[in-house]
Amino acid sequence: MSILEQHGRRVFVLEIGGLSTRYVSDSVDISTTNLDANLTTGIAYSNVEGIVEVGAYQASIDPAGGIADYSPVSIMLSSERLRGGLSDPHVIFGRCGPRATDVIKAQVSTDIFHNDATKTITVDQDFTSLSFPRVMHIGAETVRVSSATSTTLTISNRGVGRTPIQTHVSSLGGTNVPEIFTEIVNFRGRKASLYMGQKRPDGSINAMTEIINGFIEESPDVETINAINLSIIPLTALIDNKVSDTALNTTLVQGYHNFDELNGSKLEYIIMTSESEPFRIVGSTGSSTLTYLSDDLPIDHSTTFDASLPPADDGNYYIHPRYPELINSDGRLFPRTMTATTLTYDNTDTSYNSLVPSSNATKRVKVRTPRGEVKSYRLTSGVQRFPQIINDVLETNQTGSPLGTLGAFINWKVSDDNSFMMKSLVNKETAESYIFFFTGKRALKYLEFVHELPPLGIWDNNITGIYTTSNMERLFYPFDIWVTPFPTDPIVEQGAVEEPFESASWASFKGGDRKDQSKKNDIRGTALAYYQNGEPTILVKDNLGLPTSPSAGVSFGLEVVYYDRREDREGYQTFPITHQTTATYGGSDIGYLLHIEEPYADSRRSSFGDWSGYEPTKIYLTNRITFQTPGEAILKLLQSGGGSSINGSFDTSSIGLNIDESEIDINSFLQYESIPNIMINLDLRSEGEDFRSVLTPLLQAMGAVLVMRRNENGRCKIALQPIGLEQASSSALTINEADWIADTPPTWSTYEDIVTQIEINFDYDVNEQKLRTKRVFNNQEAINRYNNETNAIKLDLFGVSSSQIGGTGGDSFSFFLPVITRIFNLLSNPLRIWRGLIGTGQSALMDVGRYALVNSPFLKAYGVDYGVTDGVGFIRSIRQELMSEGCEIELIHTGVRSSSWNDSALVTATPSTNTVTIDQDAFSNSNALGVDVKDSDFFKVDDVVDYLPAGDHDNAITGLIISSIVDNGATATITFTTTHGISTLNGTLEPTAYATATAGQQVDAYIANASGVLGTSDNGKEFV
Repeated sequence: MSILEQHGRRVFVLEIGGLSTRYVSDSVDISTTNLDANLTTGIAYSNVEGIVEVGAYQASIDPAGGIADYSPVSIMLSSERLRGGLSDPHVIFGRCGPRATDVIKAQVSTDIFHNDATKTITVDQDFTSLSFPRVMHIGAETVRVSSATSTTLTISNRGVGRTPIQTHVSSLGGTNVPEIFTEIVNFRGRKASLYMGQKRPDGSINAMTEIINGFIEESPDVETINAINLSIIPLTALIDNKVSDTALNTTLVQGYHNFDELNGSKLEYIIMTSESEPFRIVGSTGSSTLTYLSDDLPIDHSTTFDASLPPADDGNYYIHPRYPELINSDGRLFPRTMTATTLTYDNTDTSYNSLVPSSNATKRVKVRTPRGEVKSYRLTSGVQRFPQIINDVLETNQTGSPLGTLGAFINWKVSDDNSFMMKSLVNKETAESYIFFFTGKRALKYLEFVHELPPLGIWDNNITGIYTTSNMERLFYPFDIWVTPFPTDPIVEQGAVEEPFESASWASFKGGDRKDQSKKNDIRGTALAYYQNGEPTILVKDNLGLPTSPSAGVSFGLEVVYYDRREDREGYQTFPITHQTTATYGGSDIGYLLHIEEPYADSRRSSFGDWSGYEPTKIYLTNRITFQTPGEAILKLLQSGGGSSINGSFDTSSIGLNIDESEIDINSFLQYESIPNIMINLDLRSEGEDFRSVLTPLLQAMGAVLVMRRNENGRCKIALQPIGLEQASSSALTINEADWIADTPPTWSTYEDIVTQIEINFDYDVNEQKLRTKRVFNNQEAINRYNNETNAIKLDLFGVSSSQIGGTGGDSFSFFLPVITRIFNLLSNPLRIWRGLIGTGQSALMDVGRYALVNSPFLKAYGVDYGVTDGVGFIRSIRQELMSEGCEIELIHTGVRSSSWNDSALVTATPSTNTVTIDQDAFSNSNALGVDVKDSDFFKVDDVVDYLPAGDHDNAITGLIISSIVDNGATATITFTTTHGISTLNGTLEPTAYATATAGQQVDAYIANASGVLGTSDNGKEFV
């Protein structure tokens, strides 16, 4: 006895995810049905009679596409207030949250991640008095616990009873801790399934069909003392959930930073001398010693400048910024030594030392200024205290003297978050000096130009007067020292020669006027924690459950919400992360390093950090979808719940609906790989994402609706159903004249939810949090016909960008033409609607979005006469009585003569002169009914086909007639009535020209001529 039969006694079974008690509607043995006998290994189901009422099943869809709307189905369970045992509904469903007194609970101090298949967890409760194995419950997930100690539980199975495999970690600084329970204490959102079968006269049950696959909508309701009411809603309702601010987010670790010795790991600044007061010298070229005029004493040049620095060897014009090159209007002088009263020089080289007179005289001279040098220090690699590491490195490298290769005119340090302390090592009169901080090479050039400086370079034990540091090596972000707006990152954009103008900034600071005098200089702030563009890692506080080593081609999306210092607003950006590692300092774990996928530097990203007085940075794992087909993109949103392919191959991220692939008709999504043009690029983060607002316009653009698809003797699955495919071969059932319930004959009317304008928005701006580009398309003919009435639908396509389709209006029109044409063709005109009542048995596998062949003398199509024969209707809504009889249906008939892709098969071998071998999985996954198919299923005996060699269609072999088809599994053998003449492989078998094709082949797509005619006189069809 089939569930589709109209006469029989229906039996219902209610399964609650993770609950070993299963409720049935009759005193029957269901052990021989297709339902599992065990909840999990070692734990059997207990079947309890208790279902007394099941409400109607109701659903509807919008003909424009989107997500089907389902009403909750009510289930009433009988309850025995006094005689009921532990399996009575009032006991099980009466548990009111964690305060339930008959439940043992414990806090879990071990993080459990989505990809942990098994886990031994630490708990604060001793469970050893209980029997094992047993099921326990954490979040909405049920786990099998195989053993316990006084402080631990060993989890051996995850996601028991089809519950979602979740991530369970401490959050909110450890104040929100996962708890594990011996019984289910919250039923709202708990996985649930309702099965229906037919009871045979001998009391046995046929195979059960899952009628509802979903979850409990709200906490059980008790209206009377002898009944418990539940409401179950299908899985598609999960799409209406907004992703909450879960533990899958983190913050930066304040007070620390990770340096890698290369990127952002050089501390650099300029010390510039702007002026040095003149003094007088006495002497001539007759002596190598010159004396300072006594009136000018004391002169401290000998303790300020270092004559041993280049060009101490005379004749070397590579002059150190702290070498005392003397100048006046007569020329130059290069001292060899300087004391408090005299200097020496090479008096034999008067061309080199040109300012010394040949006879004794007094000359006014000064040290050449302005001059400057770049100080460059490598920051210690690894995790360091910040900004303490800055002072540590400065203390190590600053000598406290202006002399020597490593000397300096000014020393400095970070005094607090809002100031630097500058200490002069020289007197202002001798060398008036400043410290300049700069953003990059462009700023360095501007600085040289404005202050008329010779080329600035690094002078140390390894580098002599040249500047070799790249912008990405330098530390430039974490100190806000700028008078101008906070600069952009000094990164060269693609196609540019140098970094942006907005990145070029410098700031100057001064020490005291006297030697060894310090001066405090205020700055605008120091980042409490930061990431600088170009660094390979981000140091964060929390474990995000990512892999601890990278895998080729695998990355995880990360969205950063931060205070944009330049724009003075909240900013958003994304990063691809390959893995995470533990960050340690001083032998203790202080956080985690998120490793960025190369390239590390990107002009589309920016540095960010935590700044005092502003909201700290928030970092979220995202579902990052890059150049995916619409079907694949939706599968990623449905399956993702933590990555590592736990729910299936499309479970690649932590952000999604966390639905296992067994609950999804995968092939119904993959058949949309060939949707023209549309490729999806999208980042969804783990806070506040509204999946319906993302999916609905995408589905409407695809011409599809997301539904729950029932399968006889199997599960009810989420599926993607095409709209507008009015073909007899696509119909799931046939409604004959006798199938309508006579008491209420079917009726016809007009469906008029017209669309005459389509607004398409795309180019999602992460920083602005809005779609930036709008295109509006009007069906002017329909607008005129409706007397200028304009009814619009809006498609917000978050995953489509101008970089993908082109930036002009013409580009947009060409790209979206298939979408707007299909919608206008379907919805710019009134549609015929049919309504009626059929039997529940016949409708058992029916759901919205399906197609039906309809027959009735009481209905009208688009002609003037009554009567419809084999009219194809799209099921828009149903109200199906499950316990009683009858199913109200509403069907839309578009009258569109549609067609789909015609048949193809890839030839891989020619076993004989009249046989070929084809690949069974080259082109097809499933048909419009959701049934898995092979490529050979689309061909039949007597079909006339052509063989088109790959890349050589002009030399096709035509008119081959199929005599037999043998399915070999992965391949099929096709035999022809004559010799095929095929000499090259990997071409395709395709239906022959329309005029000579069979009637069955002519149903699918052929290209009409310029007059819209197929063959000699047939009207062209429309491809959907």
